[in-house]
Amino acid sequence: MILLGHRFCSLATAKMTPLPVFPNFQAGCQQKQDLPMIIKKGDLKILAQKLIDFLGDETPILEDNYWIISSDNWTNFSRQPDADVGSLADDWYFLQRLLHEDGAVSASDLDRLSSILRAISQEINPI
Repeated sequence: MILLGHRFCSLATAKMTPLPVFPNFQAGCQQKQDLPMIIKKGDLKILAQKLIDFLGDETPILEDNYWIISSDNWTNFSRQPDADVGSLADDWYFLQRLLHEDGAVSASDLDRLSSILRAISQEINPI
């Protein structure tokens, strides 16, 4: 089950601890965030630090290949999406280059990092 506050949105599992209700959090099962959503860099920094603090010092990744859904298919629910294959090893290689070289950061690096974070999430909590 997915919980927003104490609201049950769908049944996926029988066990889950209810989340605390946040008085300023305007979310619910029937209510959607107004679009466009505004994502603030400062909020991302805080969230990233909290998530990094949650992790251990190392996380072994046991798989390499994963499915990539292209941007034009990612939010199109009217048809079955086409998929490509990505490589976590390749993603990590290019991200490591950012650590050790003075290269330009690109939007592709966000995709690579999101793939690595997804893999870490799967290792910690496989779904």
